[in-house]
Order: sequence, then C-alpha cells, then structure tokens
Amino acid sequence: MKTKQLALLTITVFLTCHGFCQPSVLSLKEIEKNFVKVNDNLFAYKYETSNEFYNLFLSKQTGSDINLLKVDSANWRLLKYSNEPYAQYYHLHPALSNYPVVNISYEAAVEFCKWLTEYYNNYPDRKYKKVEIRLPSSEEWDMLLSKIETKANKKQTDNNVRPVDKYKNTGSFFNVLENVKEMTNTKGHAKGGDFENGINPSDFDYKYKEASLPFVGFRFFISIMEE
Repeated sequence: MKTKQLALLTITVFLTCHGFCQPSVLSLKEIEKNFVKVNDNLFAYKYETSNEFYNLFLSKQTGSDINLLKVDSANWRLLKYSNEPYAQYYHLHPALSNYPVVNISYEAAVEFCKWLTEYYNNYPDRKYKKVEIRLPSSEEWDMLLSKIETKANKKQTDNNVRPVDKYKNTGSFFNVLENVKEMTNTKGHAKGGDFENGINPSDFDYKYKEASLPFVGFRFFISIMEE
C-alpha cells in the first residue's frame, strides 16, 4: 500500500511540473518509417498507438459524434486501479504522450484507422499509392506474433503501463507481448499480454464486454492496395 501511495505521489508531483500536451504535426514520412512488414502486402505499425497520436486524431474531429471517440478516463478510478492522477492526466499530459492510448472504444479505434487511411492516401509525397489502415484480424495478429520470440520476451515484471517503445521485441517491433492488449477487427476481442494480467501466451486471446478498458489499446496494420 505504501509503495502504491508513493508511486501516486510521485506521478502527481511530476505531472504538476509540466504543461498539458498539444497535438504535434502529423509527419507521414516518420509514420512510414515505422511500417514493418508482416507479409508481402501487409505491414504492422512498429508501436502501439500512442496518446499523442490519438490526441492528434481527436483534434481533427468535428461534429456530434466526437463524444463517441473520447477517452473514458473514469476507468482509472475503478477500485482495482484507484489511480486519480491517471484519471486526470494520463491521456493529455506531455510526460505521458508516448504511452499507449487506452480506455477508448472499438468504434473509436476504427474511426482513427479510417481517418489515418484518408490522410495517408491524400498525402502527395507518400510511398504507396493506396493503402488501407485498419485493425488486424486475429489471424493477422498471430502472423505478427510469429515474428516475435515469445520465450525471450517475458520482460514486463511490474503492473504499470509503460511507453510504447519500452519493450523491444524481435523483428523491429515493440510491446507486442507486453504493456497493453491490442484490439482486433472483432469487437470485444483483443490479443497479447498486458500490465494488468501479465504475459501468458496461452491466454493471448482476450474477450471482453466492456466498452473500454485501461489495459486494452490498439496497433494498426497497413494493407498495401496499390503500390
């Protein structure tokens, strides 16, 4: 209990020393550098989608549906977490901008992918003529997993969410096994390990009924439609 209280105090003090996060300019060239091949026409993003990336998406949205896209930070107040600093700061503070976006709905992740697809396909200096950015199927995520040495990557030994580039996996990827579970294109189905439930390959298929959870985020995949 004392350890948890000290951690919360440290977070609170640390966060109050900084200003709040402002979305950065989207650089397609930087994003393309993080496309990692899964097979001939399928790539996966090197990292989990970050708070900063998702906040940039939110900053571009208008209309009545924007409330469906927002983060449900109240999940951090659930009894098992009781993390008021995260409830207030996790998704907005620059100190946590490189942490994975969590507590968003399946629908919100799908809309993010649609937005990024449109942005990419209209960018004049892009590498590929046409792509589709989306959530992976369960089978596609397993293809990504096959590139990771699971025996050598049981690294996360604490119960805290970490930055998207914290745990280096084989095949140029980060946090495939660790940090947060990753949504698939089936609503209520996520894959991988996470800070809450640990890293157990026999339990990588996770089904849930909640709209959003603190240990579920997403990694987008990229299908090359036209080169």
